[in-house]
Amino acid sequence: MKILFISPHYRSFLQVQGGGEQRTYLFIKALTMFADVDFLAFHSAAGFDELPINVVYQQDVCDDVKSSKLQKWLPVFKFWDTKALFPVSESRADIVQKIVQETDYDLIVTHYIPRAMEFDLLRYARKLWIDVDDLPEDKFLWMAKSATSRSSRIRYWLLSKIAKIHTKAIVKKIQKATFPNPNVVENCQGVYLPNIPFYSTTCTAADFKRVEKRIFFVGSLGYKPNYMGINYFLENIYPLLLKKQPDTQFYIAGTMDQNDTAFERWTAYPNVHLLGFVDDLQAEYEKSRVVLVPIYNGAGTNIKVVEALQMNRACAVSEFVTRGFSIFFEDKKDYFVAHSNEEYIEILDKLLTDEKLNNQTAENGRKKVQQHFSFAAFAAKVKEIFISIDC
Repeated sequence: MKILFISPHYRSFLQVQGGGEQRTYLFIKALTMFADVDFLAFHSAAGFDELPINVVYQQDVCDDVKSSKLQKWLPVFKFWDTKALFPVSESRADIVQKIVQETDYDLIVTHYIPRAMEFDLLRYARKLWIDVDDLPEDKFLWMAKSATSRSSRIRYWLLSKIAKIHTKAIVKKIQKATFPNPNVVENCQGVYLPNIPFYSTTCTAADFKRVEKRIFFVGSLGYKPNYMGINYFLENIYPLLLKKQPDTQFYIAGTMDQNDTAFERWTAYPNVHLLGFVDDLQAEYEKSRVVLVPIYNGAGTNIKVVEALQMNRACAVSEFVTRGFSIFFEDKKDYFVAHSNEEYIEILDKLLTDEKLNNQTAENGRKKVQQHFSFAAFAAKVKEIFISIDC
């Protein structure tokens, strides 16, 4: 079987740090276990030396998609036009077409619907496999919620509705689409493929005699839903938690703009520590009692939940975070789900003080991750999808 994998990322994979890059890497690794994979990238350093792939193109190619005020509203004015919403890069599409003409591929695979459209891959619809991951409609929706102007909020809200229609139409045309959330799978061409932790390491159980009352969050703070979630937690939940547990420590790992006013605002709260980028996340998990995931909007699934459970840590999450996970993890058994600010405080109070409850919840969650979210389970699912490709 011959597959062309087209990379959707325009920065180096050498360190494989971002969630999108990690999923792409794992996807390619799974494909190489049963297929011959050619790799095409529009960046000069892919960093896949350890994988058995054949690099057919790997160069920096400038983005030639136009951007203007009119272009921002064009998808609304031409709501029926897929290319108005997801513009084609002629230079990149031409490179793809030339390579596809040279080899008879069984499948063409890429990550994200907007990127697939940017490369004009619908012309190969019956050979096309898109790992959808973040739904465009969800991305536009959280952009609408975080927009500062009324016109932007309206525009993004309209784009969300338009994107939902186009996504359904695109998935119906192509050979296969994989979704990380089983609740949003579309028609026969759509299949569930979980997001899984990139690392397989784990931690010892939280020893309350050794580990202080530390709650931990990890995630890029340049990603708006993460930023907004932490900001909301600090403003509305954390001060009330401190009244119950004044010696609580809150550690936040993730890159952010040091000039952002939030840096000073957040560190003004008692016992809040902004770590920035962390080389050894396992060490931070080891020193924590509870992992916090206070996210209230966004696209895709929150892989940080599965990563926390993989690390054998009790996890307290907002209701929004359970999208894609609720059929696997049980509330109050494998993790704790907060449906209100008051419930968040109650959950954190329990998990910070009840060692038996904390450890049992963490162990339950870790076992579920091993069962449903290991690389072996992920790779087996990819192969199963490939075998049933004529659905």
